[in-house]
Amino acid sequence: MERNNNDAEKPAKPSCCTRFRTSMRNFGHYMYNSETKEVMGRTGSSWAKILTFYLVFYSVFAGFWAICMVCFIKTLDPKVPTMLKMYSMMKDNPGMSFEPFFNGNQSTLIYFDPEIKATYQEFVDELQKIVETWENQTNDAMGSLNRNCTGGDGGGSTPDRACLFDMSFLKDTPCNLKNNFGYSNGTPCVMLRVNRVFDWDPNPVTLYKFPCTASNSADNPNCTKTLEFKNMSQSIRTDIYENYIGVSCQGENDADADNIIRVTFYPRQGFPAFFFPYLNQDGYTSPFVMAQFEVERGRVSMIQCKVWTRDIVHDLNDRQGSCHFELMVSNSSNSK
Repeated sequence: MERNNNDAEKPAKPSCCTRFRTSMRNFGHYMYNSETKEVMGRTGSSWAKILTFYLVFYSVFAGFWAICMVCFIKTLDPKVPTMLKMYSMMKDNPGMSFEPFFNGNQSTLIYFDPEIKATYQEFVDELQKIVETWENQTNDAMGSLNRNCTGGDGGGSTPDRACLFDMSFLKDTPCNLKNNFGYSNGTPCVMLRVNRVFDWDPNPVTLYKFPCTASNSADNPNCTKTLEFKNMSQSIRTDIYENYIGVSCQGENDADADNIIRVTFYPRQGFPAFFFPYLNQDGYTSPFVMAQFEVERGRVSMIQCKVWTRDIVHDLNDRQGSCHFELMVSNSSNSK
């Protein structure tokens, strides 16, 4: 059989060691060429030019960015938000928050057994931690920072000084550490607060003492204003205080309302209006209300609490002007 001349003339394939030595020789030649005195394909003058270019370019870029940041920061006030009222994210319509609430669990359910301390101890600890934090803030703010607005000085919070929130009322209520905030008795206390919205100045609801009827509502402007709040909770209508922001808690559905036996508020059923507006004052402490619930045991109750002013809007989906949580007190006698 005749041999193929092309196969005979094909050179031998270099070995791996030969290829490696060749690659390293080429790489070293690229890093430094002794003949042309080039480093990585560029002479010293070429490297000097390109480094000078990038140094000037990034210096100008960094300086431009720094000037923009300084100009932007100068437009911001450390205490006053840029967007206020209807231009803000909150639309000048605050929501409410409640405690105990654990962000880690992301659960709005308050479930415990009053006969088993381990099931409610974390709720008691969380409330006590918040109360102690509030007390420390109040003690730090006493004196020149804040003012006692309950002493008849004729004013509320000012842009420079906020009103002191006196928490001494807790010692005369079931909502304190001594009473385990009511959890050991199956009547838990829930802390309610109005979320801080800068410069929100609430317009408290005023209920007039004369009756509103179909015959006088058209002629009396005060009566007409009262009729605007016909959907207000009946408890708010009867227990509202002058210059207070009313608060109410009720079941979201008829079945939930039937599960709620009684709700008691401490110190009053609302927030004093003189704590507002919030203007980022030093030492400002948000007022809170303790709501103590007595509910049917062994049933889950979906509860919605609302804050009431003339201009607030309630939205269950967005939690505007309200907060939602579930409450269930275990019935130990049925579980055994």
